[in-house]
This record gives sequence, C-alpha cells and structure tokens, in this order.
Amino acid sequence: MFINYIHVGILQESDTSVSSLLCNSQDTKDDILRGVIQLLVRDYGARPFGSVKVYPATSCQQVHDAHPMLESGEYWISIDGAEPIETYCEF
Repeated sequence: MFINYIHVGILQESDTSVSSLLCNSQDTKDDILRGVIQLLVRDYGARPFGSVKVYPATSCQQVHDAHPMLESGEYWISIDGAEPIETYCEF
C-alpha cells in the first residue's frame, strides 16, 4: 500500500484517542503525533496536508488546525481554487 498524502486531523484530542490512552503529558502526545507523521513519511512517502503543490491547504490556519504539531515553514496554499503558491506559515 502506498500513501501519497495524509490528513492527520483525525488524531485530535479526545477521551478515547490513542495518544490519551498512552500518556497524560501534552508534550508526550505531541511527540507521539510527530513520530507518527515521521513514520508515515519515511515508510510510505506520505506528506502532510499543504506540504505539496498538488495537495494545497486553503490557509495557514487550515494547515495548523489539521497538523498542530507541524513547525512554521513553507506550505502550499490555494485560496478560492487559485493556483497554489508556496507561502511561509508561522505557527
């Protein structure tokens, strides 16, 4: 199975989330989510939402909401269906 893109927004905080079952520390939860993304990128070529031109986000806020563990940097944004542009997003 090959995954081109991922939307990690499903790994949100909830009483029944995997990260809640594994730990109580927010820093540890963030480390777990960051590790999951790194694993998917390394083993399956997955890319977070907004990280490639063919799968742009609609705003920096959308990237951050879907992937709160990502660091500030360059992301592909397409506003109102326009041609995607690489934009610096500060989180």
